[in-house]
Amino acid sequence: MQSISVQALLDQLKKAGQVVDCEAIESFLQRPSTEETRPLFMNVVISIGAFFTMLGMIALMWSFNLYTLRPWSTVAVGVVFVAVGWVIHKYTLVSFTSMLTGKVLFYFGVTLLWENPWSLILWAVGIALATYFIYPIAIDRYVSSLAVLVIIQNNMVDAIENTWTVEILTVVFFVLLLSAAAFFLTSSKANSREIPMAYAILTWIGWFLLHSDFPPPLAVLPISSAYQALLNGLLTLTLMGLIAWCAGGWGKLNSAVLRIACGGTLVLGLISAPGLLLAIGMLVLGYAKQDRILTVGGALSFPIYLFYFYYDLDLNLLHKSFILIGSGLLLLAIRFYLRRRHLI
Repeated sequence: MQSISVQALLDQLKKAGQVVDCEAIESFLQRPSTEETRPLFMNVVISIGAFFTMLGMIALMWSFNLYTLRPWSTVAVGVVFVAVGWVIHKYTLVSFTSMLTGKVLFYFGVTLLWENPWSLILWAVGIALATYFIYPIAIDRYVSSLAVLVIIQNNMVDAIENTWTVEILTVVFFVLLLSAAAFFLTSSKANSREIPMAYAILTWIGWFLLHSDFPPPLAVLPISSAYQALLNGLLTLTLMGLIAWCAGGWGKLNSAVLRIACGGTLVLGLISAPGLLLAIGMLVLGYAKQDRILTVGGALSFPIYLFYFYYDLDLNLLHKSFILIGSGLLLLAIRFYLRRRHLI
């Protein structure tokens, strides 16, 4: 039987017009796989176990009055735990517990040494970057990235007293994070090491959208309605760009299905439902990339944002009922049209 090489298969697909970016596929296939490939449920179990083990270790140190250590000593103990976690990561999963404990102790010691919010942000970013590329555990990369984002959001409010400045920085921060997540998840130049960071960014954005219009202290970063409308528009354009990316480019948006999808995106943008836009974007991207984490995350977050959007409407129950009935009838009409045209 004749053996078929990867290069020969790519050449045949390219001649048949089935492959557009052959160089990106070649670079992906030739890239050595050094990342962990544990199942999703295993990562969740490891995270929960490591978290409670970390709490137990800190409680043990507290019982021995180690909390009386000087701040620099606490930082040093944290660095030792981080170093031990890095050394043993090739041999045991306990390394994640050691790494997590070390980072918590390190940041706790830093908060005792410096009260300046910007200093705390720099130290948090520094310890995360110092371990991100040398400690190849996806859970740690996700947790560290998410922790840095939370630390930035908390200290940004404490460092800046001017509300207008906080709103401007919030919008810039949001745009940068959204752009970074889009690049990490859609670009062929992105490395698999950046995927956990992208997941952390999407988690923070989801939490931000859910709490941005809550009153203090529940608000993540409280901003005015004008800036919320701007962020809603950015998410609308992002979802439309994502649909175009999945279709193969803006020139491919000439089919009825894709036109209806873009029309639905505009409707969601007009009624100001940024959480639903994010959830749908995660579902679309998860389906396109066959990414189970994105698919599950989008499927779980969609009913949450739908519930929140429904109860956040400044309408009485009768009008809300009409909206639900009208939305259902519209979806049934779209389904009837697509089936009539044999598009589904």
